[in-house]
Amino acid sequence: MFKAFVAAIAVLIGSVGLVAPVQAGGGGGGGNSGGGQRTEVRMEARMRAGSTESKVAYRNRVEGSRVENKIQAEVRRGTPNSNYAVFVNGVQVGTIRTNSLGNGQIEFQRNVPTLRAGTVVAVGSMVGTLQVVR
Repeated sequence: MFKAFVAAIAVLIGSVGLVAPVQAGGGGGGGNSGGGQRTEVRMEARMRAGSTESKVAYRNRVEGSRVENKIQAEVRRGTPNSNYAVFVNGVQVGTIRTNSLGNGQIEFQRNVPTLRAGTVVAVGSMVGTLQVVR
């Protein structure tokens, strides 16, 4: 039921999402981009359930014809030695295992799609939407 709820919200919100560049730079001045333009978009969602906090951060970097997408998810003050499923648009993309203090994180850099502001993310039962940050 939770997955269906997240998927339904993702369809609604995903249709109005935007991708906005946070940083843009010209080419030709140092670097190894071969003169191509560089843009970077950073988004995050911060969520809370009681004293447990979670964050999902996303970065999209385009330099010339090269595109890098990265997702980082974390849990702070969660249940010690527990698993927290990580969802993006209703699809489970991984699991965070917390340590004995209730903290854990995971990072994805392969096969990460380009996401938009408003993308629904969840860590365990904590649900949020990605928002552009500087």
